[in-house]
Order: sequence, then C-alpha cells, then structure tokens
Amino acid sequence: MKKNILFLLGFLLSPYSVFGGETIPGFHNGDAASAFNAAKQKNQIVMIDFFTTWCGPCKLLDKNIYQSDLFKAYTEKMVCYKIDAEKGEGIDIANKYNIRVYPSVVFTDASGKEIERKIGYDPDFTHYLKEIDRIIEGKDVLPKWIESFEKEKTFSPAVKIANYFMVYDIPAAEPYYRFALDADKNREKKETMDLMANYAVNQLYYGKAANKASYAEEFIQQFPNAEPALNLMVDLSFYFARNGQKEKAWDLFMRRYELANDNVKKNLSAKLEQIKLLTDHATKEETYKAIASLDMNAASDVSKAASWYQKWNDLPMADKVLRNWLKNNPTASLDDLNNVGWTAFELKIAPSEFAHALIRVWNDTPASEQDAYKADTIANLCELSGDKPNAVRFGELAVKLIPEKSRMRKEFEQNLERYKAMN
Repeated sequence: MKKNILFLLGFLLSPYSVFGGETIPGFHNGDAASAFNAAKQKNQIVMIDFFTTWCGPCKLLDKNIYQSDLFKAYTEKMVCYKIDAEKGEGIDIANKYNIRVYPSVVFTDASGKEIERKIGYDPDFTHYLKEIDRIIEGKDVLPKWIESFEKEKTFSPAVKIANYFMVYDIPAAEPYYRFALDADKNREKKETMDLMANYAVNQLYYGKAANKASYAEEFIQQFPNAEPALNLMVDLSFYFARNGQKEKAWDLFMRRYELANDNVKKNLSAKLEQIKLLTDHATKEETYKAIASLDMNAASDVSKAASWYQKWNDLPMADKVLRNWLKNNPTASLDDLNNVGWTAFELKIAPSEFAHALIRVWNDTPASEQDAYKADTIANLCELSGDKPNAVRFGELAVKLIPEKSRMRKEFEQNLERYKAMN
C-alpha cells in the first residue's frame, strides 16, 4: 500500500529524476551528530534539508538551487546537510522536528535548536537566497519576534509568528493568528488577508478537522474577488482532486481560470494541464504527451504512466512500462519497488514478479527501513499471484508493524484473515 503523503500540490507531476545518490558540492558528509559538531567548530547555523526519494520538489530544489554556482557561497556560511527522512537516523530526526511535508528545510543553531524552517520549492531563486541571507544574519529571528510580541502585543509580530508556526504546528499558531484577526476586524490590511489564506491552505495540508476544506471554502465565499482567494481556489482544487472529488476540483479550477486575465492564464497553464490529468479531463493526446515527458527510470513516473495508459485501456503499454522498469532497475530500493509494485497490484500486472522482487529486497533491507505499508503491498501481490505462505507472512508483518491506533490496522487485520483463508 502507498502512504498518503503530503507535499506541495503544484509539483504533483514533476518529471525530474532523483538526485539522492549525488554528493552536492559543499554539503556536509556524515551523520547528523557530525554536522552539528562541525557547526559548533565553525560557529555557524545548520541547514537540514529533509527529503525523500519520491519527492518531486526535492529534486527541483537540488537541481536548480543547491547545485547552482551561486549556492556554493552559502555552503561556506552555514553547515548544509541533507537527510532522507524515511531511512536510518533520518526517521527519528524527522520525527524530532515534526516533519510532515517535503521538502522541509530546517535551520537550527549548533545545538539543534530550531531557528526557522522553509517548506517546498520556491522557483524564485533570488527570493529564496535572500530568505537564507536573512536567516543567517538574524539567526534568532523567532525568539526576537516572540519577545517583540510579548512586549508590545502588536499586529506585525503576531502575523510573523503565526505564519512561522502554521507550516508545521497549527495549534501553536492559533493564539497569534486570532490576535492578528482581532487587531484587524475590518480586514483592511493585506497582511491579514494573506494570513487568512495561508491559514486555510495549511488546514488543507496539516489540519485535523473533519472538513479541512471548510476554511478555504469560507474564505473564498467571503472574499470572492480578493487575490488571496483567487490563489486559494487553485490550492483547493488540487486538494479536491487528491481526495477523489474530481468534478468539484475541475469546476473550481475552471472557475478560477475563467476569472483570470491573459497573463494569469499563461501562468496557470501548467497547472491546467496537471488538473486535467488529475481529474480525467485530459484528452488521450494530452495524456500521452504528458507520459512522453516522464522519466521511465523514476518509480513515481512509471506508476503514473502505467495508470494513465490503463485509463485509456492501453493495457499492453501499461504492462510494458511496468515490466521494463522492473527489468531495468534490478537494484531498485524498497521504497521504489513498493511504489511501482502497488501500481502493478492495482492494475493486476506481473504480481508474481513484483512480489518476488519486493521480498528479495525486503530480506536485505534493515528493519528500520521496513514498514507496514510495504509489507501490505507484498501481501496483496502474493495473494493476487496465489502465494498463500508469503501472503500470510507479510500480512502478519503488516499487522505487527502498523501502530495500534492507526486507522489502517483494522483493514490490515481483515486482509490477514482473508490471506489465511486462501486455498
């Protein structure tokens, strides 16, 4: 089974390949402890880039920013360190910093105390570097904001603190958010409108409310012609698409698109192509054009391609891309095999071949990198191929590895009973 992963929706269809195996010039090599030790010796801050092998925006950040000539100077001003949030010590460190979206770039002092963080990929290269300059120069910007707020109880620091916390800890942002709104009851300040829109977006990604979309829907209804509301319509449409509400997503996006001038429509053109694909409004020609731009060695791209071929009943091509990927990637990671293997299960293509490949890699993978979802993928593939012993084995592992309170536990337990009943 694939995990329901959070990341910036604007890059759902990123075609770039993984840079996970490359060493970026100037970046620290070693474990996290050695990175913090280096920062202490140099009296510098630490930039920790949390990435995953499947994350499209992470690859863009690597390619367009970290590997650029301009960024090399920044590796001399701070200790730059990349860590896979799903492998080895990266799992615990990501949990420590409450990482829930990728890429997340956390800036800390040499003791590991967080200073600030940035999420996602900012294509505005100049703006991104200016933000890093500010962080390097200020270092303790958050404590200063909090001190200013506690002393003066004014609007400006409240907005800054609320926006800071909102990307990873909405409850911590709440008191500052409410203060800012109370300070501008008539919604006269641009900062208030931007803050409300930001709050609505972050509720979509990280909120725990039953209806996460309600904040965005209410904001759009209340301020239908405000620029933040128009931008929010795009985020909300992708949220609906990701959650299976395809027609609602399409209607909302097109409503935004039709309100746009020619220049904005041009800027929205790439997202229009994405939303077409996500909501099944792309033509066959548009779908095949999108497939042609994918990297057939990248697990996530192969999964997309196979699924899109299947949508147009081109099962021979779906079969071909899945089998070719398996053949051409004998050293694929467990993560990548899980990604493509689940697609193979859904499309009922080569289940035995993918099950055997996954089991082989599972057996050679450290326990810290094994999880219930990967075991579930293997169990499902084994059931589909009639391999009862391994279906039961990995069904039991899925139940064992899933947390007691996980909403998936009951489903995994039911799956296991089904495997045990196989002939």
